[in-house]
Order: sequence, then structure tokens, then C-alpha cells
Amino acid sequence: MSVKVKLMLVEDREKWVKTFEEEICKDPRFDYLGYSTTKEHGVDMACSLEPDVVVMDIFLDQLSNREDGIVAAKEIRVKTGAKVVFFTADDENSKLRSDACRISFASGYVRKADYKEYANEIYNAATKSTPLKESIIENVRSQLTAAQNDTLSKIIDGQITKNSDMSGMYTDKAISKHKGAIYDKLGLGALPDKEKEKVLIRIFRNW
Repeated sequence: MSVKVKLMLVEDREKWVKTFEEEICKDPRFDYLGYSTTKEHGVDMACSLEPDVVVMDIFLDQLSNREDGIVAAKEIRVKTGAKVVFFTADDENSKLRSDACRISFASGYVRKADYKEYANEIYNAATKSTPLKESIIENVRSQLTAAQNDTLSKIIDGQITKNSDMSGMYTDKAISKHKGAIYDKLGLGALPDKEKEKVLIRIFRNW
């Protein structure tokens, strides 16, 4: 993480872009890189500018009600080292926010109406552990069995070794089985095999 948090926004409504910029640009903790209004350009911008954090609107296409923000957020987490903080409306229910954060490995969310809280909420999500972030990680891990969670922890910590105990849990065959289940349950199964473990480690080490 740089001294200043490099930050970009993906939001399709001019009103909220303006409100966001008014609060963020005056805060010296941030280096604001600009904004995008679409999923495709937002992902490209994140890959090109390499921000520390992408603040992402959940709904980027209000007319068709598609959750493009969730798709874009996950793609950014998979392709880059950026964290994601969702930018949500008050009428978006808690389950939607919870599901969005779990699916895309987000670090938190900030409500659009709470404009005075934008800077602190985003900075905290970017730089430290927060109760919301820990809750999101717990929600992600709740999809896995105890053995899969143990394997995941060892992958993250670089502790997986061949035949590391007498139970057979960490034989090559068992490790492969647990990894496959982890990737599938966390929505990473479609990645090339050589990328899966690297992406998994990057996401969990940079949450």
C-alpha cells in the first residue's frame, strides 16, 4: 500500500460521482484516479491504473437491473491487486450487500447517503481489519468444510507439504481434491489451472 491510497470509482450516475468526488478529493489520504461508468471500462481502468481500491456501484445498469457491479468487482479482484468497496443505495437490502461482498471478495461497503463517512469507511477498509471485513471473510469461508478451510489456510500461509501428517488429509490426492472444491465453491474454478492458486493467495493476503 502506498502512502496515499490510490482510489478510483465505478458509478453510472452523475449525481453520485459528483458527491463522491466532493468528499474524496479534499481528503489528503487519497490519490483519486478518476471514475468509470461501465463494467467493461471500469475493469480496464483498474487493470491499467492499478489502484489500491476500487469503489464500485452494485447496480451499473439501472434500466435492466443487472448487477454488473458485482461481476466487475470480482473480475477486478481476480485480475488485479486492488481491493473493492461497494457503493450502495439505502434501498439495497442487507442480503444483496452480503451476497455481493461474498461473491466478489469485497473489503466492505459504504452507503451513498452517508457521504460524510465515505473517506473514513473507505480508508479503513483499505488499510486495516474491520468488523465488516472479518464478517465478509467469515461468510466466504462458511461455504467450505472444516478440512477445506484448513487446507485453504495452509495454502495462504504456504504450509502445504506432501504427506504432512498421518491422517492422509494432506496427501497429494487429498490436497488436489480439497483445492478443487475450494476453487469451485469460491467461484474460481473457471480460471486456468496455473492461475487458480496464485489468485486465491493474492485475494486472501490482500483483503
